[in-house]
Amino acid sequence: MRGTRAGPQREQWRGQGIARHPHETLLKTTKAEQVLLNVHPGGEAAPAAHRARGYRRIGEARPWGTGSALHDVMLLGLR
Repeated sequence: MRGTRAGPQREQWRGQGIARHPHETLLKTTKAEQVLLNVHPGGEAAPAAHRARGYRRIGEARPWGTGSALHDVMLLGLR
């Protein structure tokens, strides 16, 4: 079931911009034309937040090899 990883202890931090602010700072200072993210499929909040920022899902990957969980790969075009 998606969304069960975070648990109640993380709910208190949601919606406060804790992840958004460093993310926006990195995007403002990069010279890259696009950004790729590997997003763990166990939650719903992070992928939804990334979609709201303009990322789109372009595929799946196992970022740490065959034994790791399958992650969603998301892309954001900057330029």
